[in-house]
Amino acid sequence: MTHEDFKKLVHEYLRGLLTDDQRRELEQHAAECPSCEKMMSACQELTCREFVDFLHAYIDMELPAKRATVFDRHLAVCPDCESYVDSYRRTMSLSTEAMKTLGKREIPEDLVRAILDARKPS
Repeated sequence: MTHEDFKKLVHEYLRGLLTDDQRRELEQHAAECPSCEKMMSACQELTCREFVDFLHAYIDMELPAKRATVFDRHLAVCPDCESYVDSYRRTMSLSTEAMKTLGKREIPEDLVRAILDARKPS
């Protein structure tokens, strides 16, 4: 099993969606590969779903230090979440620039509500 194979399957593993043979192969690979074992541990400590649920608080540095450390560990080993955070930050940056471009023009109320609703935790 390669690192790429492992990355593709680890989330299904954690959700119990792999066959017994796939599960054994993944566990064996993690036992032999320190970087994949680290990724599995970080994903067990904080799932990608939980990561996304608390992303806003993480970005705004509103998480308690202990929880932020767990997020940092997850982010350090999960390329999918790293990509998601980068995309989120770019989106927020573009939104900020768009608001600056609007200047003193009135911002549509529907847009403001949609942005605020999107930032609320599910």
